[in-house]
Order: sequence, then structure tokens, then C-alpha cells
Amino acid sequence: MLVLDQAFEQLLSERLQKRIAEAMEACLKRPVRLQIKIGKVAEETPAKARQRETEEKQLEAERAIAEDETVKMLLETFDAKVVPGSARPVDDES
Repeated sequence: MLVLDQAFEQLLSERLQKRIAEAMEACLKRPVRLQIKIGKVAEETPAKARQRETEEKQLEAERAIAEDETVKMLLETFDAKVVPGSARPVDDES
């Protein structure tokens, strides 16, 4: 049995369940009986982990900008401000 987070309930359909079952059968090379239950997921899901990592990277990018000496000098010299949310993390896969 798989548990689908309540936040994604609208994505579940009979067609999707069938596709998931077929993919599992192809991978496992045996028949499966798939049950998907809507509920609260106790553990961190891959989607939640990606979201947490994205948020952590964003906070780190904002902290790096706030602590950068050159940025501090520019802000002071030009009486400037960093636009909230404008700092973006560097893509690690570049």
C-alpha cells in the first residue's frame, strides 16, 4: 500500500493508478496489486525533501548576499537596498 499526501489527492485517478501498477510490474517482473491510500505521510517524501532543499538553498543565497562585504559597501555607498527575494542560489548542476 502506498500513501499519497492529502495535498496531492486531486492528482490521483484510476488511469494513473493503472500506469503506476504497470510500471511496478514491469520493474518487478511480476504482478502487483496496488493500493493507494490518501492520508497524512509520516515520513519526509521526495517532494518534501526537494522543497526543503530548495528553501535551504534560497536562505543560504540570501544570507551570502547579506554577509558579502562588497554588497555591504555598495548598499552603504549608494544608500541601496537588496530587493527581498531577488537573490537566487547558484545552480549546482551547471
